[in-house]
Amino acid sequence: MVRISRAAARAARVTELLDDSPVAVTDEAFADAGDEAEFLDGYWIVVLRGTSHAVVRALGTRALVGPVLLPTTVLRFLDPGAVINMCIVPVGQHWCVLEHGPCYPSAALPALRGASRPVPA
Repeated sequence: MVRISRAAARAARVTELLDDSPVAVTDEAFADAGDEAEFLDGYWIVVLRGTSHAVVRALGTRALVGPVLLPTTVLRFLDPGAVINMCIVPVGQHWCVLEHGPCYPSAALPALRGASRPVPA
């Protein structure tokens, strides 16, 4: 319980820090991405984190995406296995966060997997 509680507190802190961070995609970078830019939106599991970026994979896939640029303040609290709801766009050799939602601890994965499946009619 203590481990899960700490992970939940760290995930909540990541969400707060992302809320306080300016959007990483500037108008110039957005223009450079072009009309054909591939926007990826969904739940992303943090696989690796560096000093200026993270490598992620979409929930339910094995393909890695990255590097995704994130503020260093966010990366300090971001645990591998954490899940972030975000929309990312490629800009040059990296990805930038266009929009984000909450961050969840890895303990939330079963619930998120269930939420991301289509509900039978």
